[in-house]
Amino acid sequence: MGRVFTFLVTLLMFFSFTVQTQALPATTSTVTASAVHRFAGLDRYETAAAIAKEGWSQSDYAIIVCGDNYPDALVAAPAAQMYKAPILLSYKDTLPPVTRQVLINLSVKNVILIGGTGVLSDNLTSEFIAMGITPNRWAGKDRYETSLIVASHISDISQIAVATGEDFADALSIASVAAQKSMPILLAPQTEISDSTRSFLKQHNLMKTYIIGNQEQISDAVAAQFPNAERIIGITKYDRNIAVVQEFNGDFTGNSVYVATGNDYADALAGTALAAQNKVPVVLVSNPLSEATRVYLNQFLGNKSLIILGGTGVISDSLFQNSNPNVTKFNTAPLFESSFIQSWYCKDWDFTRWQNELTMLKDVGINELIIQNTFDTTPANKNASYKTTIPGYRSNSVDLLENALTAADAIGVKIRLGTGDNEDWWRKGASDSVWLAGEANMNKQIVDEIASKYTFHPSFSGWYLSYEISNITATTQSEQSNLNTFFKSIVSEMKAKTSNKSVMVSPFYNSQLGIQIGAQVSLTNWAVTLKNVFKGTGIDILALQDSVGAHYNAVSQLPSILAATKEGTDAAGLRLYANTETYTSTPMGNVPASQNQIVLQMEAAEPYVTGFTAFSINHFQGKYSDDLSIAAGYDAYKSYYYNTKK
Repeated sequence: MGRVFTFLVTLLMFFSFTVQTQALPATTSTVTASAVHRFAGLDRYETAAAIAKEGWSQSDYAIIVCGDNYPDALVAAPAAQMYKAPILLSYKDTLPPVTRQVLINLSVKNVILIGGTGVLSDNLTSEFIAMGITPNRWAGKDRYETSLIVASHISDISQIAVATGEDFADALSIASVAAQKSMPILLAPQTEISDSTRSFLKQHNLMKTYIIGNQEQISDAVAAQFPNAERIIGITKYDRNIAVVQEFNGDFTGNSVYVATGNDYADALAGTALAAQNKVPVVLVSNPLSEATRVYLNQFLGNKSLIILGGTGVISDSLFQNSNPNVTKFNTAPLFESSFIQSWYCKDWDFTRWQNELTMLKDVGINELIIQNTFDTTPANKNASYKTTIPGYRSNSVDLLENALTAADAIGVKIRLGTGDNEDWWRKGASDSVWLAGEANMNKQIVDEIASKYTFHPSFSGWYLSYEISNITATTQSEQSNLNTFFKSIVSEMKAKTSNKSVMVSPFYNSQLGIQIGAQVSLTNWAVTLKNVFKGTGIDILALQDSVGAHYNAVSQLPSILAATKEGTDAAGLRLYANTETYTSTPMGNVPASQNQIVLQMEAAEPYVTGFTAFSINHFQGKYSDDLSIAAGYDAYKSYYYNTKK
């Protein structure tokens, strides 16, 4: 978003290098009407806690699984049902504060950790003991052995479910009904089962085995080794999810249907314990809905309520709209949930102006404003947008952060705070590890100061890192490693100060460079770059700038760009948002894009993303602007928003 100024500098830098190939609600809330509800928190740990609070006021037991490593966790639901316990998520080495509080609130006396010390370390068992809670660990040498150990604790086994251990969707599709039926879930490799699995099968008189998946997931040779096996199949994971739900439809006698994203495991897994207790299915959803999912929900939801598991960052409000309490309509028209603003634009706003601007956003369903950066660390500038005490930096005359956060507290919207920005980022490049280390250390100071001064505000929702990468920023493995270290260093400080707050970045892909430079910046390499740069950094969200307004990409190119980006973010473990440019670049400067253009950009991105952010409603579609075209842009988006919400 500082790209127009820096593009030529970055391009020249590229040629100087040696090129090598290479949301929201924290508790249950009504979304649109009484028939649609959401159990959610600001992240997966809070969502699991919200689900537990919904289903349990007291529990002697809780099931603890890893929040960022799925294989062992997939088999937890039958154990949770056996002990009438919630499933809660943990970090590897310590309990998230929200998980700890749920354990205290429910007066939990015993926990069962599912998985070995590689995913849930012995530090956790010590922490439980210090809390007066007795820990038990069910774990094997790998995911397959762990599933057998969990199964061995379930008595009177007459049937089992078998799913791949290489993905999470099939196991989660069967989890709630497996729990209802005291049916353990065994994980199996695609081509061969272990001797331990064979031994388990010999020890039990199994009347039925449900194999979830096609031959691509579990081969016929493996399926044949399970007694009385029946396959439940489907072309995609969503097709198989619906096939499972339809197979056991008679068992789902509850008055609701749960939906969770199919792009990640955590929300669905936490929901399986409550779903089993309430005898309801967990339906995995994409955006837009798969045809099988859409047909099932429209035909079978009926008078049942719809429960969304997870915040708007993973399942948008716009995916499900309700015009009648007894009829749920599924709407895939995309809507913005957040918007960027640059600090220079709002540096002099007083409390009243912030109230007006934030109310304007809330009126069109935008519940989070992202302040792009709060510091300029460029040596020639060195200024802050608030009253800083960091030596050598000038403070803004108005405390931008205090005004913004206080107004947001009053109005009920969220503020995501950026940290530093530096013009030398574009000149130094990813090859200068010394410069990167210095910049990381500066940002850690900024994080510490912001955390001490502002994060007590209820409206503080997380962090934004304004250091943008493009498809020419880091083309070598060395450069990618440098950036990985850079981001990891800053994010570790953010997580240390605010462990439950998410971190966002917003890179961009310039398709023109592929024409000008060649294969080194191809979409294939772009996916690899994203994985190498961001994996393991702790960053949660990647909001891809679509670069249509800047004329780097055409709308027709967005599907292939986003598909490659999603490949990279999936591999790195990040959620993918769209950052839709709501302006058009002209020789006279940036002007508001037409509403039709904006919708085309969003519709092109919709199949690949789990949320939409705008750049930028305040800048280019602002109700209070003296520029008539900007004010008209706001009216156009507001009309689109209300027509979509009907």
